[in-house]
Amino acid sequence: METKDRKFEIESGSILLLFPGVWHRYRPNLKTGWTEHYIGFNGDFASELYRNPILNSDNPILKIGFQEELLIKFNDVFLMIYEGKPGCQQICAGKTIYILGKIISILRNSEFTG
Repeated sequence: METKDRKFEIESGSILLLFPGVWHRYRPNLKTGWTEHYIGFNGDFASELYRNPILNSDNPILKIGFQEELLIKFNDVFLMIYEGKPGCQQICAGKTIYILGKIISILRNSEFTG
């Protein structure tokens, strides 16, 4: 991934954070490709999340490795959106907050030494 100021190496199990107003570009390795899961969101709560030191534009690549639980939650969101049942936007918003909270928890626990 590349921003206006830096280039970042992406490896399997990486989370890419793309921030509003920050120029970026990315592409998969031409030989291996990649599979991506993407959820876009914005609003007041999203702005609050950007204040978290873990979720900031200075470090847009988070390396958390393979996390089956996160993949399940992503797939839950995609399925709900596909089905389009009443109330799915609110439930998907909650699941997105859960995903972000889980990412923060995984990163904080990986640094825990106590």
